[in-house]
Amino acid sequence: MGQESRSSSIIAGAHPSQSGGLQVIDYYLWALQRMYERGEDRFFESLAAGYRLIMDCDDTRQHDYGQYFTQSDRLTLEKMKPVTEARFGNNPGHTA
Repeated sequence: MGQESRSSSIIAGAHPSQSGGLQVIDYYLWALQRMYERGEDRFFESLAAGYRLIMDCDDTRQHDYGQYFTQSDRLTLEKMKPVTEARFGNNPGHTA
């Protein structure tokens, strides 16, 4: 069914200040988080072309596995499921 990988990986912990690559990834994740949590897309939009795949596992409106966004089907504020609905379902008694 799946493919077996014969490559090896080395995982090493590091602080973003020790690696420029981690700083870049941290900024990309921060911009995406800000879009989801605050509905603010100005930072995300400036980086949008650099995201190859975004998997929103909480947005099961169309598929049980969630929603995938790619460069040809980009994530936008209009396509996002609201954070409170995604986290807490349709529970009107719960406040975020």
